[in-house]
Amino acid sequence: MNAFNELTIFQRLAQGKHGANQKGQLDASRLRQSIAEHLQNMFNTRQGSSSANPEYGLPDFNDLDMEYGFADAVSEIKKSIKRQLELHEPRIKNPKVAYLPNEDNPLELRFEIHARFNMKGQSGRIRFETDGHCGSLKVKS
Repeated sequence: MNAFNELTIFQRLAQGKHGANQKGQLDASRLRQSIAEHLQNMFNTRQGSSSANPEYGLPDFNDLDMEYGFADAVSEIKKSIKRQLELHEPRIKNPKVAYLPNEDNPLELRFEIHARFNMKGQSGRIRFETDGHCGSLKVKS
């Protein structure tokens, strides 16, 4: 079994004494789940709400300048997602973010994230999809 020592600090803390003894060993499936959990937390944190790191999280989409239309707003969201990935998720490299339009609901915010991971001599591709409803983003791996 390929194992990675890559749980986030909060995931280790949440496991209590058991988490401390495990030393965060993950297989590739659990690694994807761990990253997806972190992305969901990060994408649902509003910038400025963390006093320890005011840049952590996404801006409030309601504050986007719609003067130039929805396409420009989507472009800004994509840039924000990519920047957060590059700054705050060191387990992935070279993230690519694409908007997934929904013809049935054109204002729905869905994005696809492709990236690579390279840890402990193991590497591979990783893919996530966000699903935006009611002001939050759900991340699926």
